[in-house]
Parts: sequence; structure tokens; C-alpha cells
Amino acid sequence: MRELPHVSPRGKAYSDFLYLINRIAEYRDGKWVISWKRLRTLDKETLRYWAYRVSQYVDVDPDDLYRQIREIWESRKILILNPYENDVLVLFRSDVWNKYLFTFSSYFRYKIRRGKETIWVDLFSFAEELNAIYLRRGLLSYIPEALEEYQHPLGKQLPEEPPLEFPPERPDIAAAQLKLRDYQVEVLKSIWRNFRTLGAATVRMAAGAGKTEVAVAVTAALRRVMPDRFRKIFFVTLNTLLLWQAKRRFLKYGFEAGLITKDYFEIDAPIVCCTIQTLYKAISGIPARTIEYEERLLEEVHLDNPKYDRLRDEYMLANLVIVDECHHIPARTVRETLYANPYALRLALSATPWKDDMSKMEIYAATGKIIEPEITSSYLVPKGYLVPADIIFYVLDLPEYKVTWEAETWHEVESIVFLSERRNEIIAEIAKYLVENNIYPVLVLVRRIEQGKSLERMLREYNIDVAFLYGAVPISIRETIINLAEHLRIQVLIATQLADEGFDLPPLRALILASGGKSSTRALQRVGRVVRPIDPRKYPEAAALGPKKVGLVIDIADNAKWLLKHAEARERMYSTEPLWRIRATASRRDLYNMINMITKS
Repeated sequence: MRELPHVSPRGKAYSDFLYLINRIAEYRDGKWVISWKRLRTLDKETLRYWAYRVSQYVDVDPDDLYRQIREIWESRKILILNPYENDVLVLFRSDVWNKYLFTFSSYFRYKIRRGKETIWVDLFSFAEELNAIYLRRGLLSYIPEALEEYQHPLGKQLPEEPPLEFPPERPDIAAAQLKLRDYQVEVLKSIWRNFRTLGAATVRMAAGAGKTEVAVAVTAALRRVMPDRFRKIFFVTLNTLLLWQAKRRFLKYGFEAGLITKDYFEIDAPIVCCTIQTLYKAISGIPARTIEYEERLLEEVHLDNPKYDRLRDEYMLANLVIVDECHHIPARTVRETLYANPYALRLALSATPWKDDMSKMEIYAATGKIIEPEITSSYLVPKGYLVPADIIFYVLDLPEYKVTWEAETWHEVESIVFLSERRNEIIAEIAKYLVENNIYPVLVLVRRIEQGKSLERMLREYNIDVAFLYGAVPISIRETIINLAEHLRIQVLIATQLADEGFDLPPLRALILASGGKSSTRALQRVGRVVRPIDPRKYPEAAALGPKKVGLVIDIADNAKWLLKHAEARERMYSTEPLWRIRATASRRDLYNMINMITKS
């Protein structure tokens, strides 16, 4: 901005002067200063005219004033205001607004199908009187991509002066006591850069990569360099088991953390671990029943009203919200809970931060696009942090599957396939074979509780130590079961989608996927359960069975309506990991031969 000489015209000339000067300048601290925000609404062709008119009232040569005005007008094409709020305001220069507005804004909308209806969802709104649009905060990270896709010559202009002043201290130094791995340091630096510009970051880290350690490192860095600002931090997720794991990790590195569960209300802790469902009830007063079935992994925690009020008030004071398993953000309840605190920094974590439809844009609208580097399973295998997965598709074509091709609803197909007694017998026999060959613990993932109970009964008849985890099992019992499996006291663990996320059991040697499904996020999350290496110091009993060189996955591919296509979708997703090997067979003998070859090579 450049100052203009002081003038004091009188009478009618004063009102004419105010009209002219307000088109190009702002009045600040007793001085008129040329402002891009004012100039941007003028056409390039009329700049000389406005310079000439204004120069009649100020002691500036018209040509010199024109050069100043034009230089400032051309200095930028867009300006971003309020970058740390839910909605940011993007101001356009007049020529940009006129030429590119509708093309530009169409990038920030998506369509979804609900039944037979197609619905368009806008992630922006017009402010035409300002030559501007309002965008969700995270979409600022997509502006360069949007411009490149539509070949817009706008440049890559992100906020130059964010309202939150981040000190120059490097975050990895601030979090040095955590002894991060090399790639975790790079992720931490990238998060820091995104916080400076967006106030948000979306992180992809495969299971076993240590994303909770990165969350702790971010907390350590922020609390060290800005201790007065980051007094309250919330760690939120849908999975209660993840809350316990997160609290233990914070405590491990010396940070006081509290839980919000039916048994604990540790709201005074500087770091509060709470489920999305409970927070939503505190914020809205409505139970979190609007989350789709597949999104609502666990029941919400029920509190009395004064506790809900206190929880809501403390959440609104949080300066950082860490959302784990962020691929659930498109669920309305999750999204609204995040937006209820519009000013907090947001850190979103997941091994799979996307959805299989365009609703994934809701993730990036809230927390920005995925930052670099993306830490995949194949990235970690050569470094020795994970073992590769070897996946065998075992194709089942049972007689009862024939009727599925005449079925009209998914519920009919699901009942025929997943409640098939013969299918469960085959899965139980495969699990028995694995145990007999010292390939255990084995995790069997099922779709329905009835299916899991049937498998549990069959495996007990084989005198196999087995346990079944599902939503109604109390947290304390779950932890006991997992502890027993770690020490090989449980050989086969059956679980519903409860174990899709946040389930940490490094001694696992084999995974049987008996739950079907086509979701890419669930496919990668599930395989992530079995690729963690075994530390002989922590798990001596498991290490005594021999080194774990590979994570064995047996994926049941049912030749039934819809389900075979689902298996093909999972295969495509597995193929995105270059170090995972994929095989297929319909023969039990070949299956066992493959298992022996994989585990004994």
C-alpha cells in the first residue's frame, strides 16, 4: 500500500473527492492509502481515468498516480481473508472474477447419489457484491490445483500474513524428545507449514507408521513454542479403543491426557480424548443416530446434562482438534462436530484419508488436501518398519450362492452368504489349519454378529483358544482379550468391523477376511492389522514361533451376486501397494500349498 498526500477539499468538492478516493484507497491512521482490495473492483481499462480524476484533488502527477495504481492492481489476482475460520473469503480482481468465476467455483462442488436421486453439494457460496466467494478453509490447499486443472493464470497465492504467528523455531527440534523416525520428521515439518497457511493438515500414514506419535509430536511442538495459546487440545475419533491407545501414548511421552467415557470424565486435563458421538450430543443435544450404520462403529457415551454442558464449553475453547480415522469426516455428524469449533487448528489422520465417492471432498474441505510425504505400507517395508502382505484370494462357489443371482436386495444376499453354515465351516477349517502349523494368532473379520458366534462355536469344537470381539463387549474385556492374544493365550480372534480401525496386535501372523465389502478404505485398514513386525523384546512368546517375514491374508471371494465384484474392487486397491503380492485359487489343496510356501520360504 502507498500513501497519498493529505487533502481537505470543501463543500461539494469534498463529497466528489470521497466518492473517487474510496474507489482506490482506504483511510488508515489519518492517511489515505492505495488499496488493492478497493482497486480490484475496477477494470484495467478504467485505471487511467480514475487516476486522472483523483489527481485533481491530490498533489500527484496523473501519470505517476496511474503507474502506482496499475502496479498495485497487477500485484495480485486474488486475496484470501480469514484463513483460519470455517469459511474463508476469496476476493477476486475484476478481470479474474468476470472471466473465470463460474469455471473456478465448479471445481468446489460434487454430486452424490441417494437412491435414484442425484444431489449436487456446493462447498462454496457467492458474495457477488464483493466479487468474492466463500470457501471451506481446507479448500485453500486446492486453489493451485484448481487453477492448473482449468489452466487459470492466477498463480499460487496462499495467505501471506496468517493471523496466527508461528515462531520460526523448527517443530522437529521442539519435539526432539520423542525420537521420531526420519519420515515422521518430514511429516511433522509439512504439518507445520500447512498450519501456517491453512490452520489444518490431512495426513496419510499407513497402519504401523506411528501416526499417533506424529500427533503427540505436533502437540509437543505447539505447546513448547506457544504454551499460553495451546492449553486445551481435543483428540477425537469414533472408536473408543483408539481413545485408550491415544491416552497411553500421550502419557508415555509425558503429557497429561484425560478420557471421556462412561467411567471417566477427565475434562480438566490439557489433552482430552473423546468420541465424536459424545461430542456431537454435547454440542447439538441430539444423539448421534444420524451417522450411517457403517460409520457408527460404537455406541456413544451417555453423560448427565451438566457434564454435556461442560464438555461442550471446553471443546469450544480447544485450540487444536486432532481427528483420527478422518475418512469418516463426510458423515454429517462428524463434519458438524468439527465445524462447531470454527477457529481451532485441525490435524486429520488416517491410513486412508479418502472415500470411494466424491464425498471425499468434505474431508479436504475441513482439513485440506493430503500433505506430502504420504506414508504408505510399501514405503515402510524397505525401511524395516513393516513386513509385506501376501494376499490369497480364496474363491468360494457354494451351491446356495446360486439363488443370490435372483435376489433383489443386498440384505437377501448378505443373509444367504454370511450366514451360510458351510461357508463358516470352511473358514473354521482354514483357521484350524493355520493354528496347527504355528501360524497364529489369526484374526478373522466377520460382517455379522451371528456369523462370528457361529465361527466361535465351531473353533471351540476344534479345541482352539478363541475369542469374539464385537461392540457389546466392554472395553475392559476387550483389552484383556487383546492382551491374551499378544501372549498367544488366544490363538484365533474373531472380530466385527470393530477391528477395522485402531486395532493394534503386532503378533498377528494371519488375517482371514470373511466380511466381504468393496470399500477401499476398509480394505487397506484391514490388511494393515497384519503387517506390523514382531518386536522380540515386547512379544517373546510370539517371536519364539519364528520371525515374521510376511503378513498372510486370506481374502474370501464369494462367487455370488455383487460380492464377486466387491472382491475385484479389493484386488484393485491391494494392487496400489507395489510390495504386496496377490494370488488366487479356488482349490483348498492349492490354498494350503500357497500358505506353506509363503510362510516357510
